[in-house]
Amino acid sequence: MSSLPFDTRFPIILPRDHYFTKLVILKCHEQVMDNGVGRTSIQLCSKYWVFKGRQTVKNIISKCVLEGRHMVLHPPLHYLNSDYQTSLHTQVLE
Repeated sequence: MSSLPFDTRFPIILPRDHYFTKLVILKCHEQVMDNGVGRTSIQLCSKYWVFKGRQTVKNIISKCVLEGRHMVLHPPLHYLNSDYQTSLHTQVLE
């Protein structure tokens, strides 16, 4: 008997074009803290099997604002420590 968990030995098969599959992929992407296609695929494969999984993950993740060319360059102020918020100054150049 294998020492792998039951979910890994017998993954749930999901169709690639279903809304539920998209929700599962987004949940896995959130669990790996927006860490890219590879990590999301590994997290997904621990419990689910999606046909053309990497391609499906890549397609869904490409729409994430924290990924790829859509990367946020300047985080919103509420992500910053309150100490840094008070030290931000704006200056008008003439």
